[in-house]
Amino acid sequence: MRRRKISSLKTQIGYLICVVVLGIILACGYSVITVIHSNQAKYDAWCEENLFEIEKSYMEKYYKIRSIMSACEYNENLQRILSGSGASSYEILTPINDMETNLTYMLYNYSLLDSELMDVYVRDMNNRLYYYARYQNDSTLMEFIEDNSFDKDGSISDIFELGSSLCFAMTGEIHKFENAGLGYTISKDKVIGASIFTVKADFLRKEMEKIQGHGCSVYLLNQKGEVMLMPEGQEMLWEDIRQNISSLETAENGILSIQKKGYAINMKSIGSNGWKLLLVSPEKERIFYEKDGFRWLVVWLVFLLCVFMVAFPLLKSLNSFVNNCVRHMKEIGDGNLDAKLERMDKKEFNQITDGLNHMMESVKQLMDRNIQLTTGLYKEEAEKSKAMLFALQSQMNPHFLYNTIECIRNIGVCYDVKEIEELSTALSAVLRYSLRQENVVTIGQELECIKQFVLIQTIRFEDKFQVYYKVQENLMDRNILRLSLQPLVENAMKHGLEAKQGECILIIHIFEKDEFLHLQVEDNGVGIPYEKLKRLREGKGKEQKSVALSNLKDRLMLYYGSAAALNMESKENEGTKMEILIDIHEK
Repeated sequence: MRRRKISSLKTQIGYLICVVVLGIILACGYSVITVIHSNQAKYDAWCEENLFEIEKSYMEKYYKIRSIMSACEYNENLQRILSGSGASSYEILTPINDMETNLTYMLYNYSLLDSELMDVYVRDMNNRLYYYARYQNDSTLMEFIEDNSFDKDGSISDIFELGSSLCFAMTGEIHKFENAGLGYTISKDKVIGASIFTVKADFLRKEMEKIQGHGCSVYLLNQKGEVMLMPEGQEMLWEDIRQNISSLETAENGILSIQKKGYAINMKSIGSNGWKLLLVSPEKERIFYEKDGFRWLVVWLVFLLCVFMVAFPLLKSLNSFVNNCVRHMKEIGDGNLDAKLERMDKKEFNQITDGLNHMMESVKQLMDRNIQLTTGLYKEEAEKSKAMLFALQSQMNPHFLYNTIECIRNIGVCYDVKEIEELSTALSAVLRYSLRQENVVTIGQELECIKQFVLIQTIRFEDKFQVYYKVQENLMDRNILRLSLQPLVENAMKHGLEAKQGECILIIHIFEKDEFLHLQVEDNGVGIPYEKLKRLREGKGKEQKSVALSNLKDRLMLYYGSAAALNMESKENEGTKMEILIDIHEK
């Protein structure tokens, strides 16, 4: 049989501490990573929400200006002037003497349809301009009008300074209004001019200024990556960051999130003219977007450290106590009976320490006395000394054992180890029952001892046994020889059921029949080989397994005489039944 490797308690405690410390480190590391990832995701969602709000404001303004442009295209005077026709293209037309003057008023009225509209221009195919403008002949605007007036899909300029305001210009083609047979409609192919509207960018700046906190900066970039607009008082975009993001492209309606040189950058394209909204903030602001997660992490870390600080002294004390006990036993084994076990700072440990020290003092005194007596002149005095030593030890050992078992039970209660508490209580009950002075007890008392013994075995073998009691109620107060039934139960469990694989059943059956009291113990264990069973029945078995049965037979004979008998039946691999028969008229 392979010898089981035995490790020291100190090593196991060291492993336990390492596992706990490693678990705390891993748990904290995982928690930190989880909190960081959560904060980064929340920060990106916050950036996305703000960028979409700015885009929403821009697109609402864009579509509103486009709708005004469409309305301008349907204007009768504008159609007549740009068509080069003095007559109306409509079926019914009220003559207008000064169409250009009325057109100027019309353009002025269009400029009032939105608070952000500044100037309105109309350009015909001969490059003549009709306009209502507060700021005329601005070179940037004129250049844009010259290059982009007749862009088929309409153009939008970069933001530029016009007077005291920042603005951008939008262009759109004007198509001819003509008769389509069933009515008048706008021609898709005949372009007769273009409209150009300048729009203040203040509404965009106001939306950008709403983004506050977390150390972020917001910029509006043109297609070349140049800053066109940002909130007042904000620092300019660093050149190295601008160069890093100038070549990056975002997916349609998507946001690009990147980290560059310690900065978190969130970028979104708006409109169709290559504009980009940019949110820049230090990466640490992204990591510490919400600090509650880190606060709770600190709380849990402190809690785990407190638990460890409380548990570590306890483990240290237990390890020290066990080491002291090992050293003490080694000294005693080497012959140093004067060795004392040191007291510690735990009450339960001290109770065990005092008990062991007191026992060793008593043993040493008695051994010294015994040595003195055995060196005497006559053997009788030496024999009397041995008898006294034995008597004193018999009185001392039970008291020490009771105290030791009670200490173990208290440890189980203190540390909420139910199995230790139950095991020590059952062991104490069996020990007290075994050391009772009277030889006769009731069947109920014998069964109570058996139940405590069964409880010990059940805890030891983790509920391996199933025990059934079949006892006539009127027999519970019947007197029997003490420890007559318990050895049969112990023998059945130890030699019949421990080695069995699968379901282990033990039946205790007590009844009266044919003027005899029957005390039966039956198991479904491994059974007894025929030759060994034969030797046991003949009283020739001298093996260790048969000592208890031989002892029981002798005690039954001494107490009951021929009025009691012990019967044994067994089949190998099927089970064993042992029965005590007592004549009810004899005792």
